[in-house]
Amino acid sequence: MLKRLGRWVIHLDSVFASISLILIISVAVVGVFMRFVLGEPLKWTEEMILALFVWFTFLGSSVVERENGHVGIEYFVEKLRPSLKKAVLLFRDILLTFINLFVFIYLGSQLAAQASTRLTPVLRISYIYIDVAVVLSGVFSAIHIISRISKWKNELKSTANRINEFQTTSQEEANL
Repeated sequence: MLKRLGRWVIHLDSVFASISLILIISVAVVGVFMRFVLGEPLKWTEEMILALFVWFTFLGSSVVERENGHVGIEYFVEKLRPSLKKAVLLFRDILLTFINLFVFIYLGSQLAAQASTRLTPVLRISYIYIDVAVVLSGVFSAIHIISRISKWKNELKSTANRINEFQTTSQEEANL
């Protein structure tokens, strides 16, 4: 049950990003229909699309983080020895965790708090509803990176266990 809930939470950013994209397309289609077919343009469509695009961009970024698909200089990393490669990738993940915690979560929270009194011009909704996407993106990205780090940790433990087993077996064979 807990594992299934964990998997659902891990994919929640995909759900939010998908809903944002569907709403962007829907609002754009309605806006075009109203403007060019009925001749009655809606004033709020551009503002709504912009707000949804912020959500889509930031939550889409965390989805890409989950898939480990952000742009990187893989050429140099791939040239490294496997052990050094793992160390570099682990260092990258630790650095990304701190960046997400500080920039997206901490500074994003400050941005959202400052935005609570500002309202959008047409819809008159608080910018906090737009800016909270930055914080959620940081939270989801940090979860994905920490999950990846824990997999590295489990891999290292399993490798260490195999080495210990090999050494024990080798020592027992040498004693025979």
